[in-house]
This record gives sequence, structure tokens and C-alpha cells, in this order.
Amino acid sequence: MAYATPADIETALGPDRYLIVADRDADGSVDAAAVTAAIAEAEGTVDSYLVRWSAELQALAQPLPAVKAAVVSIVVWKLLVRQERATEDVKDDYDEAMRWLRDVSSGKADLGLDPVDASAGASSQTRSTPRLMTRESMRGIG
Repeated sequence: MAYATPADIETALGPDRYLIVADRDADGSVDAAAVTAAIAEAEGTVDSYLVRWSAELQALAQPLPAVKAAVVSIVVWKLLVRQERATEDVKDDYDEAMRWLRDVSSGKADLGLDPVDASAGASSQTRSTPRLMTRESMRGIG
């Protein structure tokens, strides 16, 4: 599941700050490829911590706000640290997102999701032939 889009990052930051964060070559425009790559990396990081809830997260129509916020914080950190422009507040947001992910992963924090019943709608049947060798059929032999 995609937890955030470039538009989500821009909405979270506001257009002016988004341009500052996403303009990697200082040409006054957003480097869309860098943003997309940072989102993919951040989502991979989030998935690695939330793997236990992958079925529940996939079942959602929209990503959880807390998960989206974590992705945004990680994306901003990744973009700015590569430009050597990460500030202390950006580092704090990143650290908080990572701490929250570790807490969820270890069970200290909860996503608030109900488990998806993997067997819902699925059934299995077994079929076999009648037993040929039973105590009754084997009486008197041997």
C-alpha cells in the first residue's frame, strides 16, 4: 500500500516548505524523482517495522494518519539530510517517527487495527476413500 504521495508531502509541509525540501538542485523546482525515491525508501522502512500488520494495512481504503505522518517525517529527513540541510526539528520529527515505529513493532504502541481473518471466505475439504484395512476386516488373519 502506498502510505503517502508527493501531494501528501506537499499538503503536510505547505507549498513553500515543500519546495525548499524537494528542490535538490536549487533551480526553483521540485525534483519529483527524488521525492518519489524518498517516499519509496520511507515506505520500505515503515513496512519493515509494520510487517506483522501488512494484511490489515492492505485492507484499509486509506492509510492510517499516524503511518502517513511517519512516512512524511522520514521523507523530509531523507531529502534534507542528503542536501546537508536537515535542521534539529527535522531530526526530532524523524527520531519520533522511528521511535513510534519501533514501539508499534515491539507491541508498546498499537495501530488500533482489528486482525484480518485470513480464513474468511476460504474453506478446505479433504476427501478420502473408505479404509480397506480395519480391525474388523483383519480379524482372523495372522
